[in-house]
Amino acid sequence: HYYPDPFAAAVGDFGCAQGNLSLLLAEEGYEIYAVDINPKFIEYARLKHERGVIHWIQGGIDDELAIPRESLDVVVLGEVVEHCAFPEKVVHNASRYLKRGGLMLITTPNGSRIKSTLPTFSTVLGEGHRRKYTERQFGPDQKDHLFQFTLKETRYLIPEQGALVEWGYAGTSRLVTNRVSRHFLRFLPVAAIKKGLRALAHVPWINARTCESIFVVLRKHN
Repeated sequence: HYYPDPFAAAVGDFGCAQGNLSLLLAEEGYEIYAVDINPKFIEYARLKHERGVIHWIQGGIDDELAIPRESLDVVVLGEVVEHCAFPEKVVHNASRYLKRGGLMLITTPNGSRIKSTLPTFSTVLGEGHRRKYTERQFGPDQKDHLFQFTLKETRYLIPEQGALVEWGYAGTSRLVTNRVSRHFLRFLPVAAIKKGLRALAHVPWINARTCESIFVVLRKHN
């Protein structure tokens, strides 16, 4: 929507993990800077690279990376901030590589979802409280999530030079993926299920309790 000509846009995928998003965007024509702290992820992702321009970079977001400052049109932090003891600092550091007027997309698990057991960010705001997480941060997958964010708590991530463009709920709804509903839904046409989910998308309190993830889009000030 914001960058209809992919060949004119550069994207930084910070915390790219196995590189799936980077690979897909590169095939669409975007120039990609794929960054991850884990060298094994970078090595594995390289093996899957078939076409498109991708610069594979091993390093942490807090490091001085081999990316020119203010050179990227879009920065993506996909399922990253919940792994960081100080995610607001990670967002700030990633924004250094974003052009003025560029966009940052953040996704993270929904802390308001039913059966969410981790503390939410507002309960661990104090830096002293969060220092205990530093030894566990940057771990892979869900087993090393430190805390989760509610949609409103993502405002703590907005850097001084950034402004909120849009935010909302995303990902699969637990209304579809729970153990009970899947036995009934398999008898319904896919079109009917999609229509029902689109209708539920207009009911905020249902999304807050059932959607797997939340997203935030920020714009860096000109």
